[in-house]
Amino acid sequence: MTRNIDALFVKADQTIRQAMMVIERAPHLVGLSGIAVVVDDDRHLIGVVTDGDIRSAILHGVSLDEPLRSIMSVDPIAVRNHSQPMMLEEVMQTIKNSTRMLDRGAGKIVVVDEENRVVDVVSFISLLQQADIKTKKVAILGLGFVGLTLAAVLADIGFTVYGVDEQEAVVASLKQGIPHFYESGLANQVRYLIGKRLFVDRSLPEKECDIYIISVGTPVDQHHQPVLDDVEEACHQVGKLLKVGDTVILRSTVPVGTTRNYCLPWLEEVSGLKGGKDFSLVFAPERTIAGKALKELRTLPQIIGSLDPLGAEVATALFREMTPMIINLNSLEAAEMVKLVNNAFRDTIFSFANEVALVCEQYGLDAFEVIQAANEGYPRDPIPLPSPGVGGVCLKKDPYLLRSTAIAKGLEPTILGRSRLVNEYMPYHVFRKFQRFCQSTKRNPSETIVFVVGFAFKGWPETSDMRDSSTLELVRYLHQAGVTIRGYDPVIQPQALQAVPGVQPCTVSEGFRGADCIFIMNNHPSYEDWNLYPLLETTRKPALLIDGWHIFRPDDAGRCEGVFYSTLSQDYGWHSTTDETSSP
Repeated sequence: MTRNIDALFVKADQTIRQAMMVIERAPHLVGLSGIAVVVDDDRHLIGVVTDGDIRSAILHGVSLDEPLRSIMSVDPIAVRNHSQPMMLEEVMQTIKNSTRMLDRGAGKIVVVDEENRVVDVVSFISLLQQADIKTKKVAILGLGFVGLTLAAVLADIGFTVYGVDEQEAVVASLKQGIPHFYESGLANQVRYLIGKRLFVDRSLPEKECDIYIISVGTPVDQHHQPVLDDVEEACHQVGKLLKVGDTVILRSTVPVGTTRNYCLPWLEEVSGLKGGKDFSLVFAPERTIAGKALKELRTLPQIIGSLDPLGAEVATALFREMTPMIINLNSLEAAEMVKLVNNAFRDTIFSFANEVALVCEQYGLDAFEVIQAANEGYPRDPIPLPSPGVGGVCLKKDPYLLRSTAIAKGLEPTILGRSRLVNEYMPYHVFRKFQRFCQSTKRNPSETIVFVVGFAFKGWPETSDMRDSSTLELVRYLHQAGVTIRGYDPVIQPQALQAVPGVQPCTVSEGFRGADCIFIMNNHPSYEDWNLYPLLETTRKPALLIDGWHIFRPDDAGRCEGVFYSTLSQDYGWHSTTDETSSP
């Protein structure tokens, strides 16, 4: 909205000469030219006088000392004080339904409140530009898996996007068109867009942006409590540049209440502006999965919760350019809850499958076989398959964020905490299988060689994301036991694996050669193409293949003499005494 709007006001009994002086000073005081607004003592709209009206009066011999009421337009184009898109729609409807010409007010439109008091004057061109969401410049703070994929998609559909990340190496790599992680299709988009519509740096640009999207990390500490330091710093950065009319969108996953109780006061304190009045604040969670982010950003419903109606409209307009379905909720907190509920639910059902595997082990049953039979032809509630742990930033963290949300209101949850314990136990369960195999074959773990396959937190859809991978937990146990660890992942570069303590990167054939145990820890489809028998022949016998995802069959390993096969719940071809219960 225009500031100092009073500088445009004149009264009907003032002279044409006085109106000329107001119009002359207006560009310097208000930033608008060619118009004065006629109001009464309570700012109610009476009419407008334009420089065109004054020129016409002079040409017709009207004295400049005549009152304005003799030449003013008493039916100017005026709209109610709404968002820009709604005001534009109202203007277009007014023009369509009347014979008035837009240039009658020098291309200006008067904005009034419900009582017809003047609150602003805008130009039609400005309104057109403001209503076109793609004219807005977007800044994205945090260029990790969430921020960079969003930046690439928004730039690809026509927005000018400024990406900000504090890591110098990340920015340097992106400026060369090289993403710092693998995501299907991302490299080609970044390579094409960088320097055209996508710009990256370590700080926000001095150029004024209109929409700020915060997508920085929100980890939990050793006590599973949320750490909001990066969100606070991002809010401070945005607050320094925030101007009237801007929109701030928080996309980081946070406990319920964070946007209102923390981000809002941080932004207000630094900017000196009032949220919901001077600027809009929105929570719009990221909901994509690694490996399909670019596709899902364009297809998944977008959740929006806003502090104010204008913020909801801006966010809706922004994301509607990207995805066809928008779900507007009535509060910031509802949108925050949606994200936590989505991921906590997934973590919980995975924990059910994993606990089924632990129970099946006690009965000598194959949990994969049991669960697949339970799902076969049964139309209700399919059960997921068990896994050697549920990792990744979202599923490992978000149940704790939801738990802290419940505790903040005095509720001590039971299911949430328990499900996380089950999933976090699974890497140790896999390690115990290895220990028991060493006991049964009379081997010292510190004298063994193991081959760990799959370090990304999941194998499909493909990703290079190792953060909070269950494999890293298994490696930690192995490293502490003094085991020699070889590592391979079909997507992650050897340099990244080398940074994992105790891991020696290798090829598949190098990993099998002389190994005592092979661990398959994620479900990358390329493993199915292995020529397994010749690979197993090169192992040190007896050898154990622990297939955490049931990619192979027991017979596949059994063809090779001296090689034994194990799933999460069943051992084939060897038996050991369990000296502790296989439950968390």
